[in-house]
Amino acid sequence: MFSDGMSAFVLLNLEPQQDCANAAVASQAVHAADFVICLTPYITDDMRAYADVVLPVATFAETSGTYVNVEGKWQSFAASAQTSDDIKPAWKVLRVMGNLLNIAGFDYLTSEEVRDELKHQLETLAPILKQKWQCPARLTISAAKGLTRIGHLGMYSTDMLVRRAAALQATADALIETAIVHSATAKKQGIAD
Repeated sequence: MFSDGMSAFVLLNLEPQQDCANAAVASQAVHAADFVICLTPYITDDMRAYADVVLPVATFAETSGTYVNVEGKWQSFAASAQTSDDIKPAWKVLRVMGNLLNIAGFDYLTSEEVRDELKHQLETLAPILKQKWQCPARLTISAAKGLTRIGHLGMYSTDMLVRRAAALQATADALIETAIVHSATAKKQGIAD
């Protein structure tokens, strides 16, 4: 989507410059778009630069919901914290947007109704979703010349909430701006330290 020159984006809990594999392309795309809506519990200066509309939404801890893990297990949970009356869960904001646009299927009253509808919709995909995943026996490696960067995402960089947790960012585990190079490769590239 980011490389296709789309004219509008609805970003739900997404900071393109932080959350996308190619942050430069993603950031450029949202800055070039004609219209961007951000549904987010946090606002950044970068968002202010590209967003036409910012709608506050609750964090995942402030709403009920369901996660489906890679094994296909459904894990439902209740909200663990209260929000102010001005902040709503993202699914409720999307429901209102759907209602305002007169789109059918946006009449849910609880997150459990959303979950149950999703389960119903996925029943037809059950055979596809139950396929066993396995790693290929051999990975194809391109014959690119020079060095290849293998990106690492720090454990406290994974989402909006932990990126803003000062105590987590003060730990050694938060350090992500690191280059690890074999000593022979460093010597060949003329890197002394």
